[in-house]
Amino acid sequence: MFFSFVRINKEERRKKHSENHRKIRYHLVAAAFAVVFAALAVVFCVLSAVPEKAYIEGFGEYSLQAEDRRGVEEFFLQFGVKARVLSERQIKIPEDIPEEYNNLQLSSGLDLRGYGGLEACQYICELSGDEGRMWGVVSAYKGRVVAAHITESGGDADAQSLLALIPSADTVS
Repeated sequence: MFFSFVRINKEERRKKHSENHRKIRYHLVAAAFAVVFAALAVVFCVLSAVPEKAYIEGFGEYSLQAEDRRGVEEFFLQFGVKARVLSERQIKIPEDIPEEYNNLQLSSGLDLRGYGGLEACQYICELSGDEGRMWGVVSAYKGRVVAAHITESGGDADAQSLLALIPSADTVS
């Protein structure tokens, strides 16, 4: 009788021990998932952040803020050009951005890579400055300019970099 009690007691201890290990494994796995999820959330936040400023060699830093029509007009004022927004519409930035167009953006301190497939607000503006009559096209994502170019014809065929607005800069077409 004594031996059966010892055997039962050993089995109960073994069950309890096994149950405790199962609980510990569960908590470790849950903690690992939480750490991985938190790390992915941080990476996503960092990668999805839209810059507030850009830089053009020979001009300096400029603000990318453009929450609305007034913000777009103020965006162009940084380059000494008055703008009047003529239209505004929602667009989808193409998944495959033409390299030539992105190079035009890069020359202005902008980069469309990473924005492909996202919805943005596109503004068409009439610009008035020393260069005569021109148009500006601005695409804003989350209230920040992600693409901008100017044109003399109102179309995209003669799109020029923002460098064309800077008197001392060599224009890049």
